[in-house]
Amino acid sequence: YAWKPLLELALSSSGKGLLELLSEGAGWRDRYKQWHTLGSLAWSHCPPAVGSAKPSARSHHRAAAMSADRAYVIGGYGGQGALLGDLWMLRCDVAATGSASWELVVPTSEHTPIARMSATLSLVSLSDSAHPAHLLLFGRNSDGSIFNDVWLFDTRTAAWTMLLPNTAQAADASVCPDARYGHSAITHNSSSEVVIFGGTK
Repeated sequence: YAWKPLLELALSSSGKGLLELLSEGAGWRDRYKQWHTLGSLAWSHCPPAVGSAKPSARSHHRAAAMSADRAYVIGGYGGQGALLGDLWMLRCDVAATGSASWELVVPTSEHTPIARMSATLSLVSLSDSAHPAHLLLFGRNSDGSIFNDVWLFDTRTAAWTMLLPNTAQAADASVCPDARYGHSAITHNSSSEVVIFGGTK
């Protein structure tokens, strides 16, 4: 990470911890975000075109980058007690247009995941595709109920497939993790496996 030496220098010179520094105001938070940027160490603002479609404001949603200029966002908490289950695709072409465009993805499958927040969305690669083209959705908090269902989304056909249903009781660890939300997930082994860690049960 390019920001690590700068961050270590800031911490050592101030004699403060990271959380203490970040709590001091937007200045430190902005600098931390800048240090965390890889590559050019520069942020690029990609506003959607005026009047174009875009997701509603939300928190606790999940996102996964499909490529350098394409990402997916699903679900979240929309405020006023509203859980969201919509799936959006973001295209961002800074070099050509300097702007981004959103597209609401309409599933082609009969069955789709219900609205949720604090799940995980991971880009995975299956044996039948040369490049990762699927998204794996796991876990959720829906209206106070916690689940461990697993869904697979094919970005080529816009179809959802439920791989594992929710289990009402504690799961067999050899088959599926317990129901949870707020966990972390990363892909492993050339994006053909997903590792789940932590969360709240």
